[in-house]
Amino acid sequence: PSNGLVVQGNVGIGSTTPGAKLEIYDTTGNAFTLDGSGNVTQRIKTNGTEYGALYHLAADNDLNLRASHASGALKFLSGGSNTRMTIASDGNVGIGTTTPGSLLNLYSSAPAVQISPSNYGGTNYASYLGSRSNAEAVLQLGNNGANDIVGGNTAAGGYLRFIVNNSNAFPSAPNGTVAMTINSSGNVGIGTTTPT
Repeated sequence: PSNGLVVQGNVGIGSTTPGAKLEIYDTTGNAFTLDGSGNVTQRIKTNGTEYGALYHLAADNDLNLRASHASGALKFLSGGSNTRMTIASDGNVGIGTTTPGSLLNLYSSAPAVQISPSNYGGTNYASYLGSRSNAEAVLQLGNNGANDIVGGNTAAGGYLRFIVNNSNAFPSAPNGTVAMTINSSGNVGIGTTTPT
């Protein structure tokens, strides 16, 4: 080709035994650089179809990683070929599952979110929201002193309801029995939703 080069076989830069079409080996830690005056993109294709790209847009300071296919997901693997986290094409994130059914889906024999305050260290004061292996849901508040469950955020009037015998799956409204209500005045109702 004009102003080009055709090489038959593998090409090694810094290597005399390249094991791929292009193998770059460098001992300084700067083996490969992409640079440009505008948008810079590294595309990954199979038979001419793009399936992914790593790119930077000149208009911002972000590094973007893209699964290009309309139904493509981003998968993060560790420990060999074990998929640990998946970002599906609809934006749902799965940890332990490749088919997340909600914005964040934790899937394991006993999935949980652990919240550990760094100034106390370790798990001594950690709080958990999770499920035991027998599917019992657990909310464990880790402070050995005061723990808060708060109803309301930006305005007055927040209250708490405790509902049992529910058969509607989230995000549908619960259809169970309101076993207890704590209204915004602090009154507790058992058997009534309007305690006075």
